[in-house]
Amino acid sequence: MTLKKEEILRKLLHLIALLMPISIYYIPYFGLSPWIPAAGLGIILGTSIIVEYVRMKSTRAGKAFLKIFGYMMRPSENNEVTGSTYIIAGAFICSLLFMNTPEVAFISLFLFITGDAMAAVIGLSIGKTKIFGKSVEGSAACLICCILCLEFIIPLFPGVLSPWKGNMPFIQIVSISLGVTLLELVPMKTGKFKINDNLAAPVLAGFLIYGIMCLN
Repeated sequence: MTLKKEEILRKLLHLIALLMPISIYYIPYFGLSPWIPAAGLGIILGTSIIVEYVRMKSTRAGKAFLKIFGYMMRPSENNEVTGSTYIIAGAFICSLLFMNTPEVAFISLFLFITGDAMAAVIGLSIGKTKIFGKSVEGSAACLICCILCLEFIIPLFPGVLSPWKGNMPFIQIVSISLGVTLLELVPMKTGKFKINDNLAAPVLAGFLIYGIMCLN
């Protein structure tokens, strides 16, 4: 596979999804109810599900949707739920599960969104060694991206690393980054049913981060 400009644009637009972890953490951080970001994500998710249903059931709506968004969709998404809807669903679930520990949702979603984008860009541009249908090079890029984010970028966000007193031990940084990378890489299946990684990976990574946080 080769990296196309559509895929680059797709991943750049996915980075807009970073507004989700930011809202999940900072709306309660400034004293507002944690139910506000959860409710907002629920409304967005509900709207997205309705749009997905209508565009797959109505030929006219489907053609209109493809005309507007088709240039940044993968061929497999033409007749399936798009990755964006799954990402919103993952963020919504994280906002509920980790309502009392929003830093967990923030870190999990931030790492998955940035790591997944980096894995796709590097994997499609220079990836050659395949594993689970993805590339080792892309997974290595995801791992490095997550480590750099935890070491240098996430500490810039006030309060997020407060459970670690602002300084997460490097062994925990590597452990969390490796966990996110494996969740992004390994297909999730239950029998014949495949679970979309955009939905499951942030949630499972959240449990990993919560467990590591409890060790402090």
